[in-house]
Amino acid sequence: FFNANFETLPPTPTLSQTGPNSIKSDSLENGTYVWLLDGNNFTTTSSATLTITQSGVYRVVLVSPQGCRSDTSEPFNVTAPVSIKSPVTESVSISPNPFRDKIEVELNPGLAGNGKLQLFSIEGKELVLYRMDKAKTSFEISTTDLPKGVYVLKISTDKLKKTLRVVKE
Repeated sequence: FFNANFETLPPTPTLSQTGPNSIKSDSLENGTYVWLLDGNNFTTTSSATLTITQSGVYRVVLVSPQGCRSDTSEPFNVTAPVSIKSPVTESVSISPNPFRDKIEVELNPGLAGNGKLQLFSIEGKELVLYRMDKAKTSFEISTTDLPKGVYVLKISTDKLKKTLRVVKE
């Protein structure tokens, strides 16, 4: 004889917009939320609410504490309040996001300094490295050789540390 434990799959989640910058999934006690953006893994959180930073088609998968995965939610199309020149924070402006052939990065002049600007694959491989100094506040990163996908942009100066997600379409 053998013993078998059966776990109930989490229900298929439903997404709803909770404000101009956020969407929310059905809740799952002690579970995690695997968020997808345009069909790619975007982020995993313990929160049922996701802050929107860019336009696209969002979906979510609920994962129970035992590791059981729900079916993927129906697609939820979001037009984020992201302009062509979108200030991601008061200190950094990234445009466009999503991008195609290039990313333009502008730093608030008061926060520019010696440091580096790096672009990483989602797996953590460094793809681009720029050395920065106090005199330069604008950078253009050529991305023509990069495949479509999610990337991580890291900005480090003596006055600023920022890590941002960017998407190539």
